[in-house]
Amino acid sequence: MSQQFESRNNLIAFAVCIGAIVILGIGAALICVNLDSDKHLAQIVAALGFIGSAITGLVAIGGGFRFGTAKNPPLVDNSTTNEVAK
Repeated sequence: MSQQFESRNNLIAFAVCIGAIVILGIGAALICVNLDSDKHLAQIVAALGFIGSAITGLVAIGGGFRFGTAKNPPLVDNSTTNEVAK
């Protein structure tokens, strides 16, 4: 897979992840505003707990995206361990 294609896919996935966070946040705000807290407090707390954990998971996923073209080469130890110091 080419670097440009991979970078573009990462950008699209990151944008979708950010969009999902925003949509979930707006949904949480709508739940708080539209429901009567006197009658539905337990359901509001449960919904906000679920939405909060989903947002936390998406933020963690968003932190895992890598952008750029340079890949880190693996570290290689060129010294030999079998040599005896003289």
